Formats: sequence, C-alpha cells, structure tokens
Amino acid sequence: MQYEPVHSYLEALDAEMATIARYVARRATVRHIHWGGGSPTILSAADLSRLIDAMHRRFNLAEDLEFAVEIDPRGLDRARIDALAEAGLTRVSIGVQDFDPKYKRELTASRP
Repeated sequence: MQYEPVHSYLEALDAEMATIARYVARRATVRHIHWGGGSPTILSAADLSRLIDAMHRRFNLAEDLEFAVEIDPRGLDRARIDALAEAGLTRVSIGVQDFDPKYKRELTASRP
C-alpha cells in the first residue's frame, strides 16, 4: 500500500481542524469522537498518536470523552492498539462487511 495519500489526507485534516478551531476552539467541549469506516487503523501508530495530539491541541476535549473507533482487524497490530489505548480509546467496533459464505475463505486466510 502506498502511504503518501494517507499522509496527504492527514495534512488536509489538520488544516481543516485548524480552520474549525478558529470558530469553536475553546468555547465548546468535545464529548464524543468517532473515527469510523474501519479506515482509522490504516494509520500508522505514530500517525494515530499525532492525530489525537492535534485534536487535544486544537479543541477542548472532555475529561470523560467517549472515544470510539471502528477498526479493520486485518491490519491491526500491537503498536496501533497501544497508540489507541494511550489516546484514551473507550469503545471499539468491528465492521463486518459481508456474511456471504463465498467470502469465508478470504476472511480466514487474512487472520494473523
């Protein structure tokens, strides 16, 4: 996988957060974050940490923040799990795309 598009996306996301922070910054408290679509776990552990650090710098995150992430378990490793735990992850959901038996072999073949 080429990581450059992901890196470019993170730069754009940081710029968008900066824009939004100018308008809401510390006036509002963020109580819930949900990273969805299974794609957050495509990020490297270092980028996961940088992203949540940027959110902390730009926004007022609640002490009791609910931080949920939808993961794709196929690429999840210990470093990513540790980064999410360190970031304060409170809930994980695993998206199941299809229960059709014809995909069973693909799913079992991708297990670590």
